[in-house]
Amino acid sequence: MSGETELELIESGEGDGENSQDNDSERDEIANGSSLSSSSSDHGVNVNPTYYGDDDIDLIYDEDLSDVNKNVSLGNSNSGSDGDLSTEVVELEVCGDSSHSSYAKGYIDDEIVEDVMRNADQRLNADKPRWCTTKFIAYAVGVTSVLMIIIGLSLPMEKDTIEKIRIAEKIKDKGTAYDFDDRDEYAASIASETHGAEKAIQTSTIMEYKIPHDVNFPPWIEHYLVEPFKHPYSKDETPFFWQVPFAGDVFQSFMTACNKKVLASNHKMVNNNTMMIHTEENHKYVNVDLSTTRGIESAAQLGLPELGLAEVIVSNKLHLATTALLDAIHKGRLFTALRHPVDRSISEYYYSKLNDPQFKNFSLQKFVHSDHMKENWMTRSLVNNPKLPLVRDDLSLAKEILRQRCVVGLHENIELSFNLFERYFGWTAEAEITENVRGYSAKDLKDAVDAHDTCKRDVLKKEQSYAFDIHKLVGDIDEELYSKIVEKNKFDMELFWYANYLFEEQQRLVTI
Repeated sequence: MSGETELELIESGEGDGENSQDNDSERDEIANGSSLSSSSSDHGVNVNPTYYGDDDIDLIYDEDLSDVNKNVSLGNSNSGSDGDLSTEVVELEVCGDSSHSSYAKGYIDDEIVEDVMRNADQRLNADKPRWCTTKFIAYAVGVTSVLMIIIGLSLPMEKDTIEKIRIAEKIKDKGTAYDFDDRDEYAASIASETHGAEKAIQTSTIMEYKIPHDVNFPPWIEHYLVEPFKHPYSKDETPFFWQVPFAGDVFQSFMTACNKKVLASNHKMVNNNTMMIHTEENHKYVNVDLSTTRGIESAAQLGLPELGLAEVIVSNKLHLATTALLDAIHKGRLFTALRHPVDRSISEYYYSKLNDPQFKNFSLQKFVHSDHMKENWMTRSLVNNPKLPLVRDDLSLAKEILRQRCVVGLHENIELSFNLFERYFGWTAEAEITENVRGYSAKDLKDAVDAHDTCKRDVLKKEQSYAFDIHKLVGDIDEELYSKIVEKNKFDMELFWYANYLFEEQQRLVTI
């Protein structure tokens, strides 16, 4: 039987028993992997059928495809010769799997398509989770690595930013970048020296307790400075601000800029000795220099007290200014602002380094160990002992002058000190407009208060900026330097903490 007849019989399923047996035999051969190959001179078809089971096999000829949509091909419909089924192979790789599935490339029937799709779905379901999990892990590791690099680069910058914020908050709260909380170390010494001070410290009534030592005020302190909390403030008296170097400048700015006071301080015009009021950047000053001995003596000769030009006297020379510019008729009301000795010494170094060429190459350590740093300046100035060794009686006298003759402020509490001075002397915006402006309206009062508060904030911001600059240059202070400064200022350390007790109590006294 010719190949053509066999194919026809197989396709039609017809024939006699012999032919049926031959067909069964051929199917067995196909089932065993044998290749059925037939040719026809009429059709010219090469067929490599694949057995898919016991069902009949569909063999597709060229004429059968005349009405078939060419879009069903899995291969390239242009490959191979026209009319022939291609014997090329299509290889499928599923979701990154290295194994391949091969199928004949050409036009195929629905059963083959279904089988291909079924096998592809099985591989997708089996391999995709593992491949996608691997891909996700690799992606996560890559992203994490990049983030770690970014974080690693940003850590120094973030640490620096956090440190700046910490310093800024401390400066805003204390007026300084340094916080030397050593108060408890001096509380016992203060209590042992002051009569009843242990009770006073507990009840905040230290103003009532005198130092038990025999303390004798110099006559000018005794008679020319009024006891601030025993006699009401009189406009006939002149407020006298004893300026502690590197502690009082901010208070001068506050008085001139915000309270609009005329100050007799150290703002003297060059080559002009006329006793007059002049203006510098909208601040009013008497044309004198009370920071030097010669300047104080000159101001006294020109009649500064009698002329009444100054609303506030400012000098760092307490005793000389008191004797030269005040008397039994022209009395003064003493007020001041003290500063922690270590913090004050750091500020002194900063100022010297920036303004004096001889300190240009000095480190803070070198400055502290030299003779240039002032020692116990506050105590020495209060007792008028600039050079001789200090003793405990000197410290007792200094404390008593503060307790009996001075309204005490602190540089570490600038804003509270502003408020204390304003309330004591009646310099609040409300008091000023009530006293000096006739027929003022509610709006006038509000505007005055707002302008005053804005001015106060500006002065504080300027001082805070200055404190930040100091810390930027000096940095933090180690224990060795701190101890050395404390050692050189042991009297000032105790005096400063004693003044803190006075400051706290005086705030309550003024409020009352």
